[in-house]
Amino acid sequence: MKFQTEHLDNHTARFTVELDAERFENAKQKAARKIAKQVNIRGFRKGKVPYSVLVRNGFESYIINEAIEDLTQVVYREALEQSGVEPYGPGNFDDIQFDEEAAAPTFIYSVPLKPVVKLGDYRAIRKEFSVPEVTDEMLEKALEDLRKRHAVVDVKEGAAEAGDQVELDVHATFADDPPQLTEADADEGTDKQPEKGAPFMHEHGFVCDIDLDDDPVMPGFLEQIIGAKAEDELDFELTVPDDDQYSDITGRKIAFNIIVNQVKTVTLPELDDDFAQRVSADDPDGPFSLEQLREKIRETLQKELESRANEEYLNNVMDEIVSISEFTYPEAMVDDFIDDLVKELEERLKQQGISLEQFLNIMQKTNEELRADYREAAEVNIKRSLALGEILLQEHVSVPEEDIDAQIDEMVVQFGEQAETIRQIFDTPRMRSNIRQNLLQKALYDRIIAIAKGEEIPAPKAEQSQEDVQSEAEVSLQETPAETETEASDQEQE
Repeated sequence: MKFQTEHLDNHTARFTVELDAERFENAKQKAARKIAKQVNIRGFRKGKVPYSVLVRNGFESYIINEAIEDLTQVVYREALEQSGVEPYGPGNFDDIQFDEEAAAPTFIYSVPLKPVVKLGDYRAIRKEFSVPEVTDEMLEKALEDLRKRHAVVDVKEGAAEAGDQVELDVHATFADDPPQLTEADADEGTDKQPEKGAPFMHEHGFVCDIDLDDDPVMPGFLEQIIGAKAEDELDFELTVPDDDQYSDITGRKIAFNIIVNQVKTVTLPELDDDFAQRVSADDPDGPFSLEQLREKIRETLQKELESRANEEYLNNVMDEIVSISEFTYPEAMVDDFIDDLVKELEERLKQQGISLEQFLNIMQKTNEELRADYREAAEVNIKRSLALGEILLQEHVSVPEEDIDAQIDEMVVQFGEQAETIRQIFDTPRMRSNIRQNLLQKALYDRIIAIAKGEEIPAPKAEQSQEDVQSEAEVSLQETPAETETEASDQEQE
């Protein structure tokens, strides 16, 4: 066969394959034998109808179609092997051309190519790193939250008051028309806001404490609940405040319909040594006095601050790495990432009893418009994923088997006498692969953070074969800790 490869601008290759006449004829003969077993022609037994008789009886087009169907996959695999290109995913059979002067057709395929990454000098990036200290206010709030989790809650018959707890069914929709987009808004890529009647919040069994200093929805919400009793139905409107949480819909009117299911009194335990010993009884180092509990909580809060600081720091470093790097990838890769984001949205909607189709109708969007909304998020994720995979290769980050063993030991030790039984569940090829991926991801993140902090990092050692390193680079590194959200998902969650 004659074969030609073209590299297109969209990081896709096109294969043009001219079949040999003999091969095409053999394929038609094979197809004719298959069709002969399926048709009834007078004077011939099934499976014994000659090729020429099938043609005279109008089966030539069926023979050709069957031959082409048999050839397309085989020819594609041969063309892919001959081309030497590295595909990102499955190719497409785009067209078939028949030339009157040719004895065989020409097949045309397209195949998305494997992404190409050209990293910038990520080892030269330096950023300041700092972790905030736990304040007394943070500590007192954590203690107060702990008291609330161990509070005595009793159903009450009377009206809700400050300090009580309520369980509500909340139905809230946009009560006004969205502002019209100006030409400047369109130029800036500003998305249209939800239409009047679109859902803002839909939740059954919504539990909240009536704390006017910590309104769970927006200022004024809890004030409307005070004075209500179980089985009461409330209708009211609030204006979206000007704050970061609702920056895209500031000033919009929200209509709330509330069903009060229950009103409960909340009695908080005294904050003393008895309380501290009770809540820390199961701690391996406990029980604690109140002062010891304070220190334990402070340590936990400090670790949380450090973890969040590391996540934010990593995201900032990754943003810079992406900005100084070059990425080339096929459109098929973008489509795959968008598919994943749409599926995630669909799952979240299902949890609220809303189908994707209903959501699109409410938002007055087509499926194509929704996918367009997700495109930017998909491309951010693609670039980060590709950058992470390339850094993994260049740094030769790996996870030795003993680290996996140590992780399993740590996981099973908490089961005491049942540890060895539980070990059999964790120490399987599949579980070890999952543990390896998690450890590999953490090791890679730690390496990137250490480099950006200016720590002395040994030069990468090529101790593994390139094949082994490539295999580990295929670990799922689709997202860094901070996820990119689009307006569509933000509105859905609201």
